[in-house]
Amino acid sequence: QSFILNPDDPENSNNTTYFSNAEYPNGVDQKYNQFVNGYDRKFTINFGTQYKERLFLGVNFNVHDVDVRKRTIVDEIGFDNSHIQSIFFQNDLYTFGEGFSFQLGGIAKLNQLRLGLSYQSPTWYRLNDELTQYVETTRVNENSPEDESTDILEVIDPRIVNVFSPYRIRTPGKYIGSFAYVFGKKGLFSFDYIYTDNSTAQLNPQNAFEAENNLINNLLKGSSEFRAGGEYRINQFRLRAGYRFVESPYRNGQTLGDLNGFSAGLGYDFGSTTLDIAYQHTEQDRIEQLYAVGLTDTASINAIDNQITLSLSLKL
Repeated sequence: QSFILNPDDPENSNNTTYFSNAEYPNGVDQKYNQFVNGYDRKFTINFGTQYKERLFLGVNFNVHDVDVRKRTIVDEIGFDNSHIQSIFFQNDLYTFGEGFSFQLGGIAKLNQLRLGLSYQSPTWYRLNDELTQYVETTRVNENSPEDESTDILEVIDPRIVNVFSPYRIRTPGKYIGSFAYVFGKKGLFSFDYIYTDNSTAQLNPQNAFEAENNLINNLLKGSSEFRAGGEYRINQFRLRAGYRFVESPYRNGQTLGDLNGFSAGLGYDFGSTTLDIAYQHTEQDRIEQLYAVGLTDTASINAIDNQITLSLSLKL
């Protein structure tokens, strides 16, 4: 009804083959926008204990609350001598549900040395999806005179909400090891290592998501993350710097590349109040595919993220 596609045999009610009315031998201008809002809240109950001043143990139990709306828009213009002149497609996905996870770990203090070990469990989500779609096209009016050609706007807005069966997601767990050395009152140096086996992610029920789970096993792998940082104190001033590296979770290393980042910060301690400013930079290459079918052309993206944070802390 949007006239993007026409049946090969319009007189046959059983026709299953179609051809496109959109022709663009010299390319077409595409605009892709994605808007996401909502939350993934986490409510935590934690317990901790310690042995003298040497060993500290703790555990967190988390309940997750998910409510996210994602709107994806593809706008195409610039068709050459085509029956279709423009296409506007909007996809609205509403995801909501709940989840559970836990963390446990410990820190050992050996004089100036600190050793840490922790485990972050998978998050077990139970989610629901609701989907609505809208398409709008502009096509040539073939019945109008040549010297008075006009375009016709076609709007397909069924106002139908597609409600899907609930499903479950298990995210990968993480193992974390940490090391820190404290230079008295002058500062400290810390190093963290994080390992995540991304291939253990899973969608359930498995009989409904067999193809997706096979893709996860074939495309993803275990990945490592390294974090190193330090702080040096000069009277009331605090100088901070850090580096971060995250290995690609994809076997091909291209769909989502390695992440590199660094940070720098400055703080001042007023006694009962501290003022801190920090700068963080990360960079990562990725290949973005707009849709699994149809619009399968990929875009190479170099994602650069810069953040500046200013914080004020009051000690009561």
